[in-house]
Formats: sequence, structure tokens, C-alpha cells
Amino acid sequence: MTEDADKFENADYYAVGDWHERLSHSGWEEAILEHTEEWEVSELPRHCPLTVFAYRRATISDNAEKGMVESLLERFCDDFQEGYGDPEDETTPSNAVVEIFQVAVAAALKHMSVWTCHPVAERTFELEEVLAIEKAWRGDDNG
Repeated sequence: MTEDADKFENADYYAVGDWHERLSHSGWEEAILEHTEEWEVSELPRHCPLTVFAYRRATISDNAEKGMVESLLERFCDDFQEGYGDPEDETTPSNAVVEIFQVAVAAALKHMSVWTCHPVAERTFELEEVLAIEKAWRGDDNG
């Protein structure tokens, strides 16, 4: 299996076409079937071939996580400075405070669900393949 075929087969979501506000199909067959559900089988030749895009959820990079820590630290230090800090000296977090924020952000991210997805592969389905999917999933009586 090629790398692109592997990426296609192991994606999180699939959609016909390259832009969708919300991805919901965990299988490429489902994406094709939803896309073609309004058409009679006799109309499929007009609409084929169909390109199915495979998507994977984005991963949060180390730099993005570091940015979250820095943003929270800055806000924390500003709030601390405003209410409790030395008016003549800027509040600077200790290494221990930085580490606490790093641990907290890492722990919080484990309980978050990434919504953003990126296309990782695509595959074009010819009319014959679309007809075979229609037949396999919907039966012969849909024409």
C-alpha cells in the first residue's frame, strides 16, 4: 500500500469535494452515498468521477502548547501584578510557577477534543466504482 493510500485508508473523516464546514463521515463509502443520495442511478454518469478527500484531526504542536503556557502565564502575572505585586517591579514567574503552568496545560489538553481537521489524501472514484458502492450499500432497487 502506498503512503497516500495508507493515509487515505487511515483517515479520521471523509468528504466528497475539498471544502466542508463540518466533517461527519468516518468512511469514504458513507461520504459518497450522502453526496449521491439525491440522484437517481441514471444521473450518476453526469456527476462522476467523484473525488473523496480524506481528513485527519490536527495535532497540537509543541510550539502551540508552549504558546498557550506563555499566554496564560502573561495573563496570570498581569493579574497578580495589578492586585498584589510590587508597584515598582514587574512580576516575573519563577521556574516552579512556569513548570506548574506547563503541567497544567499538558493535563488540560489531554481532556480537550481537537475539532480542526486537515486533508491528508484524496482518491478519485470513477463511475463504475460509485455504481458498485451504490449497489453494495443500497441494493439493486435504487435506480
